[in-house]
Amino acid sequence: MGDPDLKLYHFPKACSRVSVCALEMAEVPYTVEVVNLLQRAQLDPAYQTLSPFGKVPVMLVDGQPLIENSGIIALVAALRPSAGVFPATPSPRMVGEIASGMSICVGTLHPLVRGLAHPERVTSGEREPVKTKSRELLSKVFDYVERKLEERDWWLGQPSIIDVYVDWIVMVAQYGGYSVDNYPRLQGLETRLGALPGYRKMQEKEQALWTRVTA
Repeated sequence: MGDPDLKLYHFPKACSRVSVCALEMAEVPYTVEVVNLLQRAQLDPAYQTLSPFGKVPVMLVDGQPLIENSGIIALVAALRPSAGVFPATPSPRMVGEIASGMSICVGTLHPLVRGLAHPERVTSGEREPVKTKSRELLSKVFDYVERKLEERDWWLGQPSIIDVYVDWIVMVAQYGGYSVDNYPRLQGLETRLGALPGYRKMQEKEQALWTRVTA
């Protein structure tokens, strides 16, 4: 049985770059459809039939939409279990570590950097209190992540898509004015990831798409 037909709805520099990296790591054939967030294309009614929350990413899998990075990454990892998206044949403990890492990225860090960099997306009131609280909570979580990376370089002790997700979170935090100077392991994560062919391919694709949408 062959691979499903995959089309990823994506915008460069958005969190959907994590799904792009998973696909590149796994070398699964796919196509990309750019959703131009700069032009608010995510609010188009036709797009919202695919993404009811008006977000990227969305993956069409044989024509059927699958939403959220966590779902798309799980699918890609299942298609290529040995590709390094997650460790192959994980122990029960490692399964728990994978779930924990993805949960922290999706449910804790991602909302915090959204509040820091784009408070208007989470409040209709004053923005500064949202940014201040997001920065405070982000520091606590970054302290934890830094300690974890100090222990073994990578979240799971070997490179995985969790590290790529953390890398994106660091990028957005810095965009929001947060300094990671006190977190050398977080600060150096992009450089370490640059040794991975799938990550480099994602960066190349991101640059080409960003040049296209901002031309």
